[in-house]
Amino acid sequence: MVNAIKRRILATTPPTDLLYRALLVNTAFTPIYNHILMALPVPQTILKDIDAEVGAFFWTRQKDGETKQKRKLVAKTRISAEYNMGGLKVPLLQNTAEGFRLNLLQRTLRREEKPHTFHNPCSLIC
Repeated sequence: MVNAIKRRILATTPPTDLLYRALLVNTAFTPIYNHILMALPVPQTILKDIDAEVGAFFWTRQKDGETKQKRKLVAKTRISAEYNMGGLKVPLLQNTAEGFRLNLLQRTLRREEKPHTFHNPCSLIC
């Protein structure tokens, strides 16, 4: 009886394959850490730890309350690649943080080069 119930649950449970997990990370997790990275400087060690957690999410599964290692179907270095390249299109947190830093530097440089094109918030208040 228990095995029949277990088989029924497994048959009706939606699959959690790699593409589903990648979609879950891209739609739920990525926007959250994008907002955090735009507002706060985060050390590289923390970024590496979070990337490792995302990798563990792809390559582990729960069975009877115990975490088990799954077979790695996508290489760690390929996660951020396109689907046609064998990747999952999940950006690495370290690359995203570096892009935000470069974006901030570029905006700062543009404000110094052409200050007349950017309005001064103090002039509206003062």
